[in-house]
Amino acid sequence: MHLSDLAIKRPVFMSMILLAFVLFGFIAFRTLGVDLYPKVDFPVVTIVSTLPSADPHTMEATVTEPTEEAVSTLDSIENLRSISAEGVSQVIIEFNLKKNIDIAFQEVQAKLASIRSNLPHDLFGPIIDKYNIDAVPILSLIASSDLPVDELTHLIETEVKEPLKRIPHIGQIKLVGERKHKIWLRVDPKQMEGYGLTIQDVEQGIKTHHIDLPAGRMTKNSAEFLVKTKGELFSVESFNDVIIAQRNGVPIPFRAIGKAEAGMEEERSSATFNGTSAIALMIGKQSGANTVEVAKQLKKIIKQLQQDLKSKKIRLEITQDNSVFIEKSVEEVRFHLLFGGGLAILIVLLFLRNLRSTFVCALALPTAVIGTFAFMSYFDFTQNVMTLLALSLAIGLLIDDAIVVQENIIRHLEKGYSPLEASSVATRQIALAVLATTLSVVAVFIPVAFMKGIVGRFFYQFGVTVSIAVLISMLVSFTLNPLFSSRLLTPSKRGALYQFLERLFQTIERGYASLLKVSLKYKKSVLSLALLSFLFSIYLFGHLRFEFAPVVDQSEFSVSLKTPLESSLTQTKGVVKDVEGRIRNYPWVDYLFSTIGADRLGSVNKASIYVKMLPKEKRKTSQREAMARIRNDLSSFSLAHCTVSTAERGAGGGQGKATDLQFEICGPSIEQLSLISERVMKKMKEAKGYVDIEISLEAEKPQINVMINRAAAADAGISPFLIASTLKTAIGGSDITSLKKDGVRDDVTLRFSQEFRNDPSHIAEILLKNPAGKLIPLQDLVTLCEEKGPTQINRSNKMRQVTVSANLIHSQKVLGEALKEITSFFAQEKLPDGYRFKFSGAAIMFQDSFNNLFFALGLAVILVYMVLAAQFESLIHPFIIMLTLPLSIVGAIGSLVIFHMTMSIFTMIGIIMLMGLVTKNGILLVDFINTLYHKEKKERDEAIIQAGKFRLRPILMTTLAVVCGMLPIALGKGAGSESRSPMAVAVIGGLITSTLLTLVVIPVVYALVEDLRKKKFFMTFFFKKIRESVVFLKKENA
Repeated sequence: MHLSDLAIKRPVFMSMILLAFVLFGFIAFRTLGVDLYPKVDFPVVTIVSTLPSADPHTMEATVTEPTEEAVSTLDSIENLRSISAEGVSQVIIEFNLKKNIDIAFQEVQAKLASIRSNLPHDLFGPIIDKYNIDAVPILSLIASSDLPVDELTHLIETEVKEPLKRIPHIGQIKLVGERKHKIWLRVDPKQMEGYGLTIQDVEQGIKTHHIDLPAGRMTKNSAEFLVKTKGELFSVESFNDVIIAQRNGVPIPFRAIGKAEAGMEEERSSATFNGTSAIALMIGKQSGANTVEVAKQLKKIIKQLQQDLKSKKIRLEITQDNSVFIEKSVEEVRFHLLFGGGLAILIVLLFLRNLRSTFVCALALPTAVIGTFAFMSYFDFTQNVMTLLALSLAIGLLIDDAIVVQENIIRHLEKGYSPLEASSVATRQIALAVLATTLSVVAVFIPVAFMKGIVGRFFYQFGVTVSIAVLISMLVSFTLNPLFSSRLLTPSKRGALYQFLERLFQTIERGYASLLKVSLKYKKSVLSLALLSFLFSIYLFGHLRFEFAPVVDQSEFSVSLKTPLESSLTQTKGVVKDVEGRIRNYPWVDYLFSTIGADRLGSVNKASIYVKMLPKEKRKTSQREAMARIRNDLSSFSLAHCTVSTAERGAGGGQGKATDLQFEICGPSIEQLSLISERVMKKMKEAKGYVDIEISLEAEKPQINVMINRAAAADAGISPFLIASTLKTAIGGSDITSLKKDGVRDDVTLRFSQEFRNDPSHIAEILLKNPAGKLIPLQDLVTLCEEKGPTQINRSNKMRQVTVSANLIHSQKVLGEALKEITSFFAQEKLPDGYRFKFSGAAIMFQDSFNNLFFALGLAVILVYMVLAAQFESLIHPFIIMLTLPLSIVGAIGSLVIFHMTMSIFTMIGIIMLMGLVTKNGILLVDFINTLYHKEKKERDEAIIQAGKFRLRPILMTTLAVVCGMLPIALGKGAGSESRSPMAVAVIGGLITSTLLTLVVIPVVYALVEDLRKKKFFMTFFFKKIRESVVFLKKENA
């Protein structure tokens, strides 16, 4: 029994099945998460180790390289990066998308545990975490108050940061502009020398007088007591009275050689909001976490904290919230979905001119869309731009099958069939064609859904969502359409409007029939015009500009500043203030949020200004224009190197500085890497279209190397460790203990006075004490060497690496053109052995994406052919239908050129989708021609013309429904529309041209193919007769 007959005979049974789809879809819709894009975060594990005062070379050799060697043997590693800087080693492991982050974390832990004994014994760490240290924050807060900075810092850490850290899936929370309370013990080396003391003596003296130590347990009368020595100091002033040593029976208090005082940490970072100082909290999420869900939980807690902190006069404000843009983008696509659906239904009403029939067709939309949500939940999809865009682009497509079935039912009703008979016969007659059209759409998305890499994961949800939706819509057309048509459709009165539109449609049909007659008469001319159109599209394709993804106006961008390497925090603050003053003059600026020292290494010469613009609807200047103006304004700014970049907002919803172009140069020598990168950068500056050119290799920083004379040190009985630890305490300072006050412990830091530390020549005067108690000046044991060294060493997959980045002037150069040019630069450069270059960031994704997408396009064409061959049981007819594919390219490429749009991954997906859409018209036309010509034995041209007239309305109706369903996306101006609009424009342009050309070219090619078949049959018959005659003559002669 056919599905339509089952629906007609058992309407309640079928209604309940379809109602179950809708019910589960509604439930799923309420539980589906919301995100900007599908979850495509690489599973990332970060390892951070600190070794105070160690230079970058030492960190690389003793920490980074052993760590890399240990973890590099793990499987599924996609990329292994590291940064070795002063006192810090950061190793970032990116696993492939299929790797479970928890398993990866455990494997890294095990590997590091096996090498911990080989790492420096005074190393702090390694600390392992499941977030990318380079990941940008999803939300930023500022806290401001009239309280002293150290008090505010303590309150923020205890009453804001701690509650936020307890929220599930929160990653790193970084404070900027904070300064903790600290106790400083500053000693005068001259006074120490006078008493014959060293810095180690002072440290030991403080520790022996500031102690709180349990002694053990005692029992008395069966009762147990704990014994504890209470020797802790309870005030800052009490440190000044600590007896460090005795000389000739005279006690030497700390105040005799130094001074203890309460203070704050040195200021190493800064945050301002519209010029007002504050403490910033930059909050990240763990890899794979949902941005919107995490942000909702954050804002819920923040709202409560704002109320709680009012009594303490602390103000909390959210400065950056990436979930806002995500929700706006998703809401915009939801609106397009509803609006497009309404337009598609209006088109159906215009053609059918019957409310009941329109209602039956319209049922396909909510049923298919809501039913798809149930499957999205099953596959663990989210409501994101890609899944909702898939439904929006397919909204006209979802009503297509219902239109075709309904139009055929109406045509049978007009022939005199009863509603019951018409519904059954018409649905069965058109079923195979509808099945073929649906499967051809599904077929084009099979390659897309299973593409490899990040783009494959990115579009997997798009392809699966479209496929599920069209399959449900086909099910609806085979069930709901005949079910309701058999009961609702009755002969109705036809008013004046109906008659007017009917005459209009009949006029169009007669005109089309006349056009077909002429076309069938001049077949070669028609084919020549079609061929010329296709060749013209190839010419236009050569003039298309390629980029990874269009720049989206997010109403925000970032200005990065880099002052000279020796700049202090105070100097950088002054530069930031000057730049803020320039930016604030523009009328489209909403607010500015600036940070200094917020990068991963806390560099005080680096600053970032987040520029929040007014919403798009409240300004005339686009984000791209605003960035160009700021860049031009700052081009003559001499106090800092300034770059202007878009706010990076990746699949995970994070945000930060993004650059259009990035490439890495890898090799063993930093000096050689620097020379190569400088030469390439010079070529880039000479070429047009590159701005904000930067290199990751920092200028070398002056440093004093203390070279130990091991023989002299051994003779004196001084170990290298004693020398190193003495220098560390004297110059950098050491946290030797802590002081508890009001339940809070503050670090107590010992170091030499500022006067000593301001003059490097004093290093040689530092005294050390050997085991015999003799004081030995450092100059007898070491040699001081001044030289310059790198501030950080970057590595990629265990090779030293330099990254060059730049932004592109869109009017002069797009990413595809830049990649070709950079590749040619390196071809001219001829890298030495052991050196290589590779693109990274958006550039590498661009290359991988288009290679995968072109492969997917080719495979989609093959799968469509296979579906059509199976449908028509013919190897020839599919080629006729597939002529619609090149004919659609004409409109797709032409529309992109006309509207000055680029070819990106979004437009490529649109074109792949087009391959499935345009075959629908050809299937409907060829299927009916076959019915009339082969089954009803009509004359060929008569069958072609009659099939064209009968199929014209459903073809026009379905095409216009799809076009109108996509119009809101093509014309959209809301959040994120810049990436969605080109996709819709390409599909609409391709649909229009393919429909117009299909209606003429397909019938002509069909006629030519049938002519060739006849000739082949005639020739076969002719040669057969010749062979028979030859055989007969031979027999006669014999």
